Amino acid sequence: MADAARRAGDPDCRAGPDAGRGRRFVKPRGRIVYVTCSLLREENEDRIAAFLGTHADYKSLPVREMVELAQLPELERFASRFGFGLRLTPLTSGTDGFFIAMLMRG
Repeated sequence: MADAARRAGDPDCRAGPDAGRGRRFVKPRGRIVYVTCSLLREENEDRIAAFLGTHADYKSLPVREMVELAQLPELERFASRFGFGLRLTPLTSGTDGFFIAMLMRG
């Protein structure tokens, strides 16, 4: 938990998908993939919601579309119940904790 608290204090971590301001280099129909090794909602789905709330030119890809693009349809069962992306946990997937979301511009 101390590691999560330290990450939460990191400016790049707080920025979420806006870290590095790379969004300005994404072409229309281009994508940002946001990945964390965190199970904390405030570092994952809440960051995506905040980003989308301030960047109307982006949308979150539905999980079905995201897993089809990755050609990994079996991952659809790990859709986050909090609205955005995939959430893999030791309990549900037997992996470490991961969150993956895909945002598309335009």
